[in-house]
Parts: sequence; C-alpha cells; structure tokens
Amino acid sequence: MSLPVLLLLSALASAAPPSPPPSPSASADVAVLQQRAHAQGLARQKQWLRLGHYVKSPGGRYQSEADGLEFFLAKGGKDDPAAELDATLAALFAPPVAGKEGQHAQCRFPARLLFLAQALAVDVTHLPRVECKDLVAFWKRLDPRSVTLVFSSYYLNNPASAFGHTFLRFNKVPEVSTGMRSELLDYGVDYAGVVDTSNALLYGLKGMTGLFPGRFNHYPYFYKVREYNEYESRDLWEYELALQPQELTMLVAHLWEVGGTYFDYFYLSENCSYRILAVLEAAAPRLPLLEHLRPYVLPSETVKVVHAQPGLVARVTYRPSIRSQFRARAAGLSGRELDLVEDVAREPTRPLPADLTPERQVAVLDAALDYVDLREAKVLVHGTSLEASQTKQHLLERRSQVLRPSPPLVIPPPYERQPQRGNPNQRLAVSAGTSSRDGAFALYRFRFALRDLADPHEGYPELAQIEFVNLQLRGGLTSPRFALDELTLVRILSLTALDRFDRAPSWTARVGLDRIRDGGCPGGPKKDCYAAGGEVGGGLAVTSFGGALTLFGLSEASLHAGPHLPGLFGTGLRPALGPHVGARLRLGTRATVVAGGRYQFFFEQPPGQKNGVRQGWSADATARLHLTPALGLELAAQRHADGEREGTLGALVYF
Repeated sequence: MSLPVLLLLSALASAAPPSPPPSPSASADVAVLQQRAHAQGLARQKQWLRLGHYVKSPGGRYQSEADGLEFFLAKGGKDDPAAELDATLAALFAPPVAGKEGQHAQCRFPARLLFLAQALAVDVTHLPRVECKDLVAFWKRLDPRSVTLVFSSYYLNNPASAFGHTFLRFNKVPEVSTGMRSELLDYGVDYAGVVDTSNALLYGLKGMTGLFPGRFNHYPYFYKVREYNEYESRDLWEYELALQPQELTMLVAHLWEVGGTYFDYFYLSENCSYRILAVLEAAAPRLPLLEHLRPYVLPSETVKVVHAQPGLVARVTYRPSIRSQFRARAAGLSGRELDLVEDVAREPTRPLPADLTPERQVAVLDAALDYVDLREAKVLVHGTSLEASQTKQHLLERRSQVLRPSPPLVIPPPYERQPQRGNPNQRLAVSAGTSSRDGAFALYRFRFALRDLADPHEGYPELAQIEFVNLQLRGGLTSPRFALDELTLVRILSLTALDRFDRAPSWTARVGLDRIRDGGCPGGPKKDCYAAGGEVGGGLAVTSFGGALTLFGLSEASLHAGPHLPGLFGTGLRPALGPHVGARLRLGTRATVVAGGRYQFFFEQPPGQKNGVRQGWSADATARLHLTPALGLELAAQRHADGEREGTLGALVYF
C-alpha cells in the first residue's frame, strides 16, 4: 500500500460524519480476531515482538524495553505480549471519545494497526472512523520517499558523542543526489538521553546506569547540519537504505508510536545507535541487526552491522564539516592569499590588493567566509555575538560585489575514515619480555574499547586515543600466578594539529588504578604498591610530512590515592605536576611508532620523610606492525624512575 491504512482512514473520517456507537458486530469482530491471533501464535511472531520492543530473558520470559506506561494498553502489557495484542485489538475497535480522538489506539499505534490488519486480514471497514490530525501532520512533515542512516563522526569534546552518533534522515525526494541544498529540507529523527545535570560525575553515573530517560525526537535536517557540520565541525557519512515501500511506511508509523514514550537510556548499551537499529528491525523484520551487536554498542559498530546486510545500503555520501571545507579552500591558496584570509576575517572592510584578479578575490573571500564560520561557529549558530554576525555580513556583502561565480568546491571523500572500515575495537595482547629487575616475564592485556595512537587508523580519528577498561596483568613465563600491572577505566588523548588557522588545544584525561613504580612506596625503592588516580592535561600538537609525523607536548596534573602511599601532609593523597611529551610516526598504512616521556614533581611531604620522593619520570616506545585488521605484532620498551628497564615482544588480536 502506498499510504498507511491509518492515513487512509483519517482521510475518510475527515470527509464523513462521526462514527455511530459500536454495533454488536464490533465486539464480535474483536473476539474473532483475538481467537485468530491466538491460533496463529501471533503474539510470538517476530514483528509483533519487535514493535513492542520485547526481549526474551534467559528464563524464557518476555519484557519490553519501553519504560513509559503509556506505551502499553494492557495492564501487564510490559511483560505479556499476548495480553498487549488482545488489548490492542480491542482498543482499535473501541469508539472514539469526542474531543479526544488523538488518544484513540488508531492514532497512537498506527504500526500495530498496519501489522494486525495484514496479519489477520482485518476488514478495515468495520473499524470506527477516527480523525488523527497529529499523525497526519507528522506524516506530511516527513513526506518520506526514502530513509538514510547518518553517522556523525567522533567528537571528543562532548562525552555523549565521543564515539560518534547515528540518526535517521527521511528524504523528501526520490534521489538523494539531486543536491545538498534540497537535503537540508528533509527531516531527521534521533534518539537521545534527556540530560538533567551539568555535573560530569553525575552525568557519567546516571548515563551508565540508565537513570536518564531516552526519547525520540524529530527536527528539520538543517538543524543537525548546523550543530554537527558547523558548530562541532564533524564530518557526516550518510548511508541511504534500500527499504521497501511498506517497510518505510511501517518505520514512520512506528517512530510515531515510540515518540510518545521513553526508554531508560544506557550510555554503553541501550543508546542512540541501539534504538535506531531497533526501530529499523521493527519496520523490516527481514533484517537481523541487533543480534549482531555486542553487549556494549558503539555507533561505528552499528554502521558496520547495517553495511554488512546484503543490498541494504544503496549509496554512501560524504558531507564535509566546515573545518574540512575550509582546509580544502586553503589548500588552493598561496602564502600571500592565506595572509589576506586572516586579514579580512579579522577586519572585513580591509581592501584587497589592486593586483588581485577577480577570480583570486573570490578564492580569498570564500575562504575567509568559511574561516569565520569555523572560528565563530558556536556564537553564529546560537546568535550570541553581534560582532561575529556583523563580520560575516560584511564579508557576504563584499563577496556579492565580486561578480564572479564561486567554482564548485570538490572534496574527495576520505574513504579511509568511513566508520565501517575500522578494525575491531576489542583487543587481546600477549607478550613475552625481560626486565632488569625481575628477569623474564609475560604480559597479558585486554582492552574493552576503542583504540590508541598505535592502532590502525582507518575508520577512526587518527590523532585520538579513546580507551575504556584497559587491563594489564603480569606474570612469570611458566607461572600461573599473575599480578595487576594497570587497570585504566577511561583514557582519552585528543591531539589537534596546530596551524595558523586552528589553535585548538590538545588535551588528555585518564582515570584508573596504577602500579606505583617511582620508589615512593613503603619498603624502599624496589617495592611497588597500588593507588587509584588519574590525570588531566592540555597542550599543543604539530604535524608534518602530510600528517605522518605528529609531535605533542602537554602539561599534566595528576592525583593518586592509596592507604599505603606517602602523600601530602602525611595523607595517602599524592598530587603531581609535570610535562608529557611524545611523538607518533605513521609508516604507511600498516606500521606505527609511538614514543613518549613524562616527568612529575610531587607536592607531598617535607624532604627527608621516610619513603618520600619529590620527582619521578618514565619513558616508553612502541612499534606495531599490523598484518591484518585483526592481527598485529608489537615491540615495546620502557624505563622507569627507579632505574628499571624492560622490553617486550608480543602479538595483538582485535575482535
């Protein structure tokens, strides 16, 4: 069918008088349909379970992941798909209440109506006529002809978007390739947690434990382009999906249903990407999507799942961010012209040199406009700076006076950054090594997610390190006994290449449990101990040789705490401050070398206190060769403040 049954009924209802009270045949219809549904086992049918977001527990019981009571018509509908199906059939045939037509089941649950009408061969002429104005308006706003899954690239400055973000765009035109401007008039739909705190610690706690309600939202697509492409300067990858017409209809109808309820939002599992796949599955039961996900869900992993479905992705489109656009324009300018871009972006009325041809004036002014959009993205999007708005307006006026068209800005898609090209992000590593203090040893490491600077860079931001739960154990080569070497809960290192136009700082943050190896533990310089702690820092990074070499320097502050750790004023708290420098060298696509060093000055007890140390340092280097996306070799060396030197050789498996 080209339109949902409900919309057809609504159109008929708008042209017909209100339906009379239900006849005895309506009750008979409900009873017959319920019996037919029971005989078919319809309540256990795949699509019905997906429309209700029911999941089966290990004990065999069903429970819906929807948490708003308004999503259920039966008293025990959250835990009973059969009772919910019976209640839905009864509600669909119930007479509408005058003035409350929008609350009728036909208006609230159009996807259920479509499913039941087809599965049970419902005679829709027996249904009461209900006018669903809000649903019809929603359908007209989306005006869907196709749907696109959009991946917004990683954004480390916002914890909720550190791993990227996915949402849907409903395309109003048959062909997405008809032009980027028309796409801005499409509608987007996403799922996000409703955050009620600005406290970072409370945000993390509530996000990890499902204490935020998650809701579906819809909005004009250009809002998201402004937010992601311009304000946050994130590239967008758009995957047009080859859904069948009836699947597209069901998707819109089901999004209307879930838009009226909420789900508990879990940052690492039932998040934005999980819910997007769940509604796609509900609309197209032929698609096995959620079953391919891990217990934790990353947006890039959901793109991989969608891309792996045969024939599901019709095309992939790249939408560059304002930063990518500006860099592309700047790449075609001379040194003198780059100086002019800086000048007119700072002083928009400043005259250009008389010997500059109109074509080069266009190139300079177009680049200056992009630079202002990049530099003033936040205030321009929110309209909070009159000066920035006036600067852009002056530049637009100057550009309009140069009667030459701007040449098309062609930016080749960076295919190596497509999220589906990323290697698996869980990692297991086994290494054999030797230490100047302990002799031969074995090292066992497991990382939950995502990547470090020495991992393969395809599909990920190359100069970003994002790691969750990195566990490192040490033991003898033949001994079954292990000792904890390190447990990192979260580590982020975001390096931004510094240049004349981009002065954003690089930064780092880490929280975990560390083995203290700087001689500051009880028992003397050769004794180790454990302390919980972390560090934060900021600094600068530069790149050269086309991005193959990156150098960075950060100033870091750290704090460790432990019951046996001598610390500030005799407590177990040990703050420290010092530099962290490093280098990363990419050798082609398969080899990477990363080296670095840290120095720390400890603000602790007075000199001479037992076990007290006032400074510490460490240095390390790692070289990796990636044989395949799932297998690599690693050679590493370290030196610590206590004089210990060690080296390891091992293998890494990504899965």
